[in-house]
Amino acid sequence: MDPQAFYGKRNKIEMRPRRTIVVIPESSEDANASDDETYSTQDPLHINEEKEKSSSDGEDEEEDEEGKEELDQLFPECTEEHMETLENFTDNQPSTSQAASSSKKEKKDKLVWSDDNLQYDESNIAFLGSENLPDEIMQLNTPMEFFKFLFPSSAVNLIEEESNVYAAQIFPENLNSVTHKDIYKFIGIIIYMSVVHLPTTRHYWKEDTYVEKVANVMTCNKFEEIKRFLYFFDKTKELKPYDPQFDRLHKIRPLMKILRERLLKVPKEEFLSIDEQMIPTKART
Repeated sequence: MDPQAFYGKRNKIEMRPRRTIVVIPESSEDANASDDETYSTQDPLHINEEKEKSSSDGEDEEEDEEGKEELDQLFPECTEEHMETLENFTDNQPSTSQAASSSKKEKKDKLVWSDDNLQYDESNIAFLGSENLPDEIMQLNTPMEFFKFLFPSSAVNLIEEESNVYAAQIFPENLNSVTHKDIYKFIGIIIYMSVVHLPTTRHYWKEDTYVEKVANVMTCNKFEEIKRFLYFFDKTKELKPYDPQFDRLHKIRPLMKILRERLLKVPKEEFLSIDEQMIPTKART
């Protein structure tokens, strides 16, 4: 729908120049002037603005004179040469925009690698280790033996002890303690669940999705109970975040120490492959 057809066309308003009328009183000298003489048709508002400007200029001059008198009183020994040096100093100071532009230029500078920076001594990077496995590892045959070597019984004892202590702290009336065998079964079920995926843990015990290798080892309630009270350190020794000895990994630090001691027994090879997930980096590959 055309809005002009509905509302109708509007007439354009032409802006005419403003005219000022000067009324000359009969008693003034201009009343006797002839019609040929021209009169100033200046806007009265414009006249008032000029008066205000002239008055403000006068006030500024008075303030400048007062400021000079105060400077003379504070610094009587200041001469014209000193004033010139101060003016030159202020003129030579860089502006904020210039400082910002210079900082941007510094940020744009890029480092370029060259062969000169890669000077190194081969003796410092030579492989001095041994790739021969110790007899303790060479005697391992079954997967369970390898698992017990990397995850020793001391780690299982730690989990058993701390989990029972934590469960007693939460529910003192709970007498169902976790045993050494329960921890091994729990770890085995978790490893199996990482291979055979189901939507939830309870699906391994349901009739439709029943998994014998999980359901026959441990009941669902027992599994969830161990999972709920699983703990690796003594909660009574927990430090506050503002403590200088506070450790962010304090909840798993005891278990990490045991595993680290075991992993250090495995000798490193000469050539290693390091993934970006092992070392934090922002590089794009």
